[in-house]
Amino acid sequence: FQDNFSFGVRAAIANTIRIATAAFTSFWKDNASFLNGADELYGRILDYAVKRQFQNSAPLTSANYFASIKETNFCKGSAVFLDTHDYVINVCRTVKPNRLPCKAAYKLRLAQGNREDVAQMELFLPENDNQLSTRPPKHYAIIGYRYFNQKLQHLNILVPDPAFTSILYSLDLLKQITEYYHYVPEKLVEENVATLKSEILQAAQIKNLIVSGE
Repeated sequence: FQDNFSFGVRAAIANTIRIATAAFTSFWKDNASFLNGADELYGRILDYAVKRQFQNSAPLTSANYFASIKETNFCKGSAVFLDTHDYVINVCRTVKPNRLPCKAAYKLRLAQGNREDVAQMELFLPENDNQLSTRPPKHYAIIGYRYFNQKLQHLNILVPDPAFTSILYSLDLLKQITEYYHYVPEKLVEENVATLKSEILQAAQIKNLIVSGE
């Protein structure tokens, strides 16, 4: 676990969430006249910000993970995945710290990688988008977070058991959040927030969620 979640990896994860939530909050405030009462859009836009920032930041860091967005069901739902040497990691909003997100077929399949035996199974190949290949499974972990009232309520790395009913290992990133934030220069954070906010605005305008960003 520690080889895949070094300080640099944890800092990259924490700062990606930091940038995504800051850009989301600024965007939401600027467009309050359009979004007031649109509670159903809150989670959708926040999810987009997090997904997009993981895509933006992964190639620019020494975090040693590859980020991609993949469809997870027949209804065109999607999630962001991080691939390290030994882990495939799913990023999800969770209700409480140390609580797994809701079950889904793809989560149950990936959780089989946490079995003690190493039977081969079908897994996503990051280099081939949604194609599947049979190979020894990677372990599976979840980055669970909650952002509410303009504050990051929790941020945990969770390793579920194969049945996806309990947690084998948990790491609370908020305990060292100040150290992680110091890992990235403030000017770079501000630049990334501005870039992501612009991307959120563009995506929202394409989907006709808002009229302008003023």
